[in-house]
Amino acid sequence: MTIKRLIFAILTLQIGLNLLIGDFMLEKQMFNEFKEFSERRLSNKYNVENDSIWERFYFASCGDEFFRDIEKVEKIVNETNPKRYKKGNSASVQKSEFYRNHLEFYYEKIKEENVYNIIRFGACKINEIPFFYTKVELVESFSTHKDFHAMFYNEQMLNYKVNYIWVIFKWVRIRKINETY
Repeated sequence: MTIKRLIFAILTLQIGLNLLIGDFMLEKQMFNEFKEFSERRLSNKYNVENDSIWERFYFASCGDEFFRDIEKVEKIVNETNPKRYKKGNSASVQKSEFYRNHLEFYYEKIKEENVYNIIRFGACKINEIPFFYTKVELVESFSTHKDFHAMFYNEQMLNYKVNYIWVIFKWVRIRKINETY
């Protein structure tokens, strides 16, 4: 009898905490994913990092689940590259649509090459088992040009599927698969 009560209490705690803070904690995980992406981007030899190239960040979510608070997003972006974004010099951050392919997005945003470094980060949540397991599709890309062949082979354009499980008060990443074709 006490084992049943213990299991019931744990399940109640699991579901209750997920309802209260699950979305907030998953968005926190998306910011961690963005920080990992920023580290990869800044260490990529094809990333253009100089004062003559402006950076524009586009954040996307398929259901307005993530990145609602643009000031919070700007703060995270500024923290990922403190050399470039000193006090008073902040990043240009905008929202974008998630369901746009890379070609369409970059053809619209890049009018003149080597003027802006367009950085795109998108996340879309796919519920698998409510309150316990979820999958997130990530879209990561950056470029100053429209040469998609080069972007693909230089790892400037990546798509991931990330699996998370909810453990009492935190989403834990259990698998991250690169799905770039």
